[in-house]
Amino acid sequence: MNEISNGTWSETDAANNAATPNGWPEGQPPSSVNDCARMMMGAVKRFWNRINGAYVSTGAGNAYDLSPAVALSAYVAGERYSFRANMANTGPATLNISGLGAKAIKKMTGSGKADLDAGDIQNGQPVTVEYDGTDLVMVTPTATTAAIARTDSANVFTADQTIRKSDDGAVGGPVLQLDRVSGSPAANDSLGRILFTGRDSAGDSTAYALMSGYVSDPTNGSEDGGVTWDTIVAGAVATRMSLGAGLFMAGTVDKGVGTINAAAVHANGVQLFGPRAVVKLTGLTTTPTITPVFNTLGTLSASRSSAGVYVLSWTTSLTNPAPFPAVRRSTANAMVLMPAITSTSVTLRVASDDSTLLDPDEILVTIYGS
Repeated sequence: MNEISNGTWSETDAANNAATPNGWPEGQPPSSVNDCARMMMGAVKRFWNRINGAYVSTGAGNAYDLSPAVALSAYVAGERYSFRANMANTGPATLNISGLGAKAIKKMTGSGKADLDAGDIQNGQPVTVEYDGTDLVMVTPTATTAAIARTDSANVFTADQTIRKSDDGAVGGPVLQLDRVSGSPAANDSLGRILFTGRDSAGDSTAYALMSGYVSDPTNGSEDGGVTWDTIVAGAVATRMSLGAGLFMAGTVDKGVGTINAAAVHANGVQLFGPRAVVKLTGLTTTPTITPVFNTLGTLSASRSSAGVYVLSWTTSLTNPAPFPAVRRSTANAMVLMPAITSTSVTLRVASDDSTLLDPDEILVTIYGS
């Protein structure tokens, strides 16, 4: 019985002239034509069944058996055999086809051929192997192949990943690109996020930090963009730092190219420069209303003892407090004096040019100190 893999079949048409039924010789008797045709049909059908998973394996304990309807006469190097697995493997496995002897099933790794790991073949999985003269090497992916990732669905990688580019030139790389395609780009569109997640004490998945890219201005030719860094503090996620034209911290604004804008700068817990608080006082004909523009001095309070005399207090003690008040009064000129400054308060006296105490419309106090 002839097979496509046998040496009597040739890719050269004229060479297929062996004696019938293994070939089609010149001048063969008409009565042999049907034998040759049947032989070819059988060989093609056997080949199709063997490479297309027409058979389900049998066996147990990582020893797979395959019994085609017509038995193989021998393993042929380079020939492929397909089957549907009747069980999942739990370790190194073998395949025995037509009782020709068990051959190890191998998989290819970055280090060459290797034994199967548990779960590489699952029950019902289509498996194709190729005989290399020694082993049956899987040419279909293993069930646990982490490197196979679909581009049209979400993927979860459970091992460390490396993006590598081999290039001796000056062009940078490799490149990781997050590409948002929008038909109507607008300011504040998010361009992508990188989340750093972990588990909390209740076992819930929590985003502890994230980095985001965004569109500031999508106008062609004058596009602007930026990056924000968020962290979770006391259970709440908020933006702590942003980079646009300049670098600016939460609570501040972008001051332009080459600038850093922060509410305060500290060294070992001591503020180096910048105000500790900026406080607006209004409603000064009675107990003042406090509007903190910026505050790192704890709880603020204010009182009025008489016309034009106020005390602004805070709970965070300062070693060298330096308040700078500015007064606004719509009906007359006014000046402000500070007769008393302590580590936690400042007394403000507002008077007209002739030293008459009066209530202004507003006092803005900027407080420095360490």
